[in-house]
This record gives sequence, C-alpha cells and structure tokens, in this order.
Amino acid sequence: MLSNFDAVARYRFKNLFLIVVLRSVNIDNVVSYDELVSRLSSMTVSLENEKAKTLKLENENSFLKTTCEQQKHLLYITTCSYEEIKLAHEELRVAHDNLVQDYAFLTKKLSHKEIKTSESSSLGSNDHF
Repeated sequence: MLSNFDAVARYRFKNLFLIVVLRSVNIDNVVSYDELVSRLSSMTVSLENEKAKTLKLENENSFLKTTCEQQKHLLYITTCSYEEIKLAHEELRVAHDNLVQDYAFLTKKLSHKEIKTSESSSLGSNDHF
C-alpha cells in the first residue's frame, strides 16, 4: 500500500502501463507532480532510445543472418564444384595413364615392326648377292 508520502506517476505506452513510485523519507523530499512528469518524460525518451537501438540491432542481426545463409550456400556450391573438379581430375589422370600405356605399347610395337622390316630388308639384300 502507498502511504501519504508516496508519489505515483502512471504512464501508458502502447498498452503497457509504467508505474513509477517514488517513496519519500520525509516531507521535505516529496517530489512535485511536475518533476515526476519530467522524470517520466526522461524515462520515456530513454525507452524510445533503447527501442531504436533494439530495432537497429535486430536489423543488423537480420542482415548478418541473411549474409550467413548466403555464405553457407556459396560454401555448398564451392564444395560441390570442388568435388566435381576432383572427379574430373581423377578421370583425366586415368585417361592420361591409359594414353601413356597406349603410347608405350604402340612405341614397342612400332619398334618391333621396324626391327622386322630392317631384318627383312637385310635378308632381302643378302638374297640379291
């Protein structure tokens, strides 16, 4: 319960009632109505400033969340691309190995063919003599 020395200020702010109770120790410290209104006005300004800060932080948070989601998506795309490049690299490595083997096989085959041709021509030239 409020005593005779209590000063009460009520303020309605967007369906929220703010009740300020100032208790005085003695009669000399009783706060006037105008001072209570002034303090309430000051608190209202502070509340509005805090709400503005909160809104700014919520907007920044929303921006950061959006940026984070975009970065996650880019990371996913980059990871997928990296995996595709790894697969393509492996396919190219296998193709290269096969080409090296084919080259070695064909070189060996050509070398044998040249040796046979060389032997045939030297045998053929011996026949002419």
